[in-house]
Amino acid sequence: MADPGQDIPGGFEVDLGALSAAISSVTAEQTNISGSLDEIRLKMNGLPESWNSPAYSSFDEVRAWFGTASTSVLDLLGDLIVRMQTSYDNYAEAEGTNVGNLTT
Repeated sequence: MADPGQDIPGGFEVDLGALSAAISSVTAEQTNISGSLDEIRLKMNGLPESWNSPAYSSFDEVRAWFGTASTSVLDLLGDLIVRMQTSYDNYAEAEGTNVGNLTT
């Protein structure tokens, strides 16, 4: 069986600092996106009071679509964050074990 890192040019390396920074960045963007979606939702909730036209008949359908799409994108980002954090934790644990093996 081939060495696991053999097929990767230059070997295999994980930059835990960069991964941690990426997790923080994606988490911050998820929070920003969630806030923006909440603002849009609030504005949409105020529309029925002042919207009187035939086009309004499709509004509930659009509002339902927006709710589903908003939930989907936030769930996707949440799943991404969980997977990134799991990867970070796994690599950090493996590196800690490797360092421990060198010092014993």
